[in-house]
Amino acid sequence: MGKRFSGTDEPVVLRWQPVKELAPDEYYQVMVEYDYIEGMYSEKLATRETWIELPLSLYETPNCQAFDWHVRLMRQTGVSQDGQIQGEPVSYDSLMPYLVWDYPGGQRPDDWKSCPNAQF
Repeated sequence: MGKRFSGTDEPVVLRWQPVKELAPDEYYQVMVEYDYIEGMYSEKLATRETWIELPLSLYETPNCQAFDWHVRLMRQTGVSQDGQIQGEPVSYDSLMPYLVWDYPGGQRPDDWKSCPNAQF
């Protein structure tokens, strides 16, 4: 269930199968989770497509370079003051695949925090 990506020459695109045709007020929420320093962090992304490109900020943030992700079907209930879509779940979370998005050999920044998990 895991894929490996290296560098930023090609975009990292997540893809999934649709559960149904979306209603006008429905969208997919993609939750991407990763270790940062000594905690677990997540980023929520929204789309009406069955794919999404990971933002470069995830690659540039010092972390273990391993990302778990899952998709949930949502119904939009509004928009926050900062312009983010707000919604309520319409489905359960999908299975949680993972990916590794690492720097090419020798290109990791000098000030990079070490990952507590020696596997990465």
